[in-house]
Amino acid sequence: PGLAPETRLGPVNNAPQLARVERITEQALADGARAASGGHRLDGPGYYFAPTILTDVPPDSPVVTEEQFGPVLPVLAYRSLDEAVDAANGTGFGLGGSVWGTDLDRAEAVADRLECGTA
Repeated sequence: PGLAPETRLGPVNNAPQLARVERITEQALADGARAASGGHRLDGPGYYFAPTILTDVPPDSPVVTEEQFGPVLPVLAYRSLDEAVDAANGTGFGLGGSVWGTDLDRAEAVADRLECGTA
């Protein structure tokens, strides 16, 4: 299924990486995060983890502070845009970042402030 033309999301890279994604997701859930979708390994062969959106994620959770290389999106609330940008730039990682919004000019201004390889 990972290489089938209709596939929109392929497998995680390898078994240890799949176990890591599962572990940090389970840790976030144990720490109070909520799975709005996914949150689990998919049944069947291969290294598949369900596309996952986590809400109410503690900001110090490994799913936030570490690179996960899996289909898991932690959603955090912030009081201000500056606080959100500071948090995004306050990690030891920065391969990529994304900004989602309906105001393209504002989203681009935020992306320009992110310290990452691709925004």
